[in-house]
Amino acid sequence: MKRKYAAVLTLVLAMGMTACSPDRKEEAAAIDTIAEPEVTATEESREEVMEDTKEYAAFEETVEADPITGIVESYADNTIIIKDPGDEILYYFSTKDAQIVEGDPPIAVGDKVEITYRGMLGDEKNPGEAVKIVADIVK
Repeated sequence: MKRKYAAVLTLVLAMGMTACSPDRKEEAAAIDTIAEPEVTATEESREEVMEDTKEYAAFEETVEADPITGIVESYADNTIIIKDPGDEILYYFSTKDAQIVEGDPPIAVGDKVEITYRGMLGDEKNPGEAVKIVADIVK
């Protein structure tokens, strides 16, 4: 019985020493210090990324977004500014190439309009591109 305990104890000590040996720490340190390979972009891969970016931008500009409804704040110089009554945010749209569907009187400040636009919503300096503007006169 004593021999079995001695054999088990020796085995446990041997396993413990193997698991905690200095050689394992050096291996672990060596693994930690392995440098990541440096990735450099070739001219060909840069061109592919640029081409993909251009295709995505062209796609994004041709996609019509869901219409947005708001009250006209300003309508002049091929630009219409509307305010969403729910969140009080101003939206800027270019009307240069838009199909405009007006009632008997033309669109004026205070009218409710629905604008279908293409691409992204714009801002004061770069208004979004309106595709269709439908007036719903509120008076």
